Amino acid sequence: WLRPFTAADNREHGELWTPVVSGDDIMVELVVPEKRFDDVMLTIGRISGAFEAFGLAQVEGGRNDSERSGSCNVDVVCGAADGFPEVDDWRDEIPSVGAYTVSGIDTCTGALVNNTSNDLTPYFLTAFHCGVGTSAAPSVVIYWNFENSTCRPPGSGASGGAGDGLRNQFSSGTTFRAGYSPSDVTLLEVNGALDPEWELTFSGWDRRDQATSSAVAIHHPGVDEKRISFEDDPTSITTYLENPVPGDGTHIRVTDWDLGTTEPGSSGSP
Repeated sequence: WLRPFTAADNREHGELWTPVVSGDDIMVELVVPEKRFDDVMLTIGRISGAFEAFGLAQVEGGRNDSERSGSCNVDVVCGAADGFPEVDDWRDEIPSVGAYTVSGIDTCTGALVNNTSNDLTPYFLTAFHCGVGTSAAPSVVIYWNFENSTCRPPGSGASGGAGDGLRNQFSSGTTFRAGYSPSDVTLLEVNGALDPEWELTFSGWDRRDQATSSAVAIHHPGVDEKRISFEDDPTSITTYLENPVPGDGTHIRVTDWDLGTTEPGSSGSP
């Protein structure tokens, strides 16, 4: 069951994409006021189906182990009590990160970012190579607080297996605002209001042209439950997939992750 969609979900582009749902049968119920049937303009334009459960690692019979994120990853719910005190330093930023589908397909990660007006416009920063342009942006569905409920020990079978995160907090539809291929960045704006009960946050940003003394990634590897990774060594400014400093100055290079990792699906994460 999904929440009701109302007139508040209507957009100028005329599209509404639901989250991925599981099951062999789907019922769509349309409720309209009495004597207003002639005003209804509704078309189910596309239904995407899959033989394996995609986007729902917690569904029985879903992904096999080779398709899940690596066991070396660290759940964001881990903390000092689990032997990972460094995770607790990022509690404010963790809720800003979401996983998303494009046209019903698991794609990448992104994060809410504030702007210089500090007005909490729901801008969502992700990667250019994830392929979300003007035409694809309305089909983006972002899943918030998609996390495992417990800290699975890194390296364990549990950490490499199916999680129990839910995708019941979601935003449907975005608007493309900007894209810049050289540094692999895309900026979207979430359509509609963010539910205060989700307790989402907005990450800050720094446009200074400088490397950092360390690095942290909050991400959805394999578009599975949210994880966090740490690099304790300095980063460098360089060219994509190269080492010379500063190279063409388009990318920041992480030498290696000291705790956790990143994978396909982590793309676009802060």
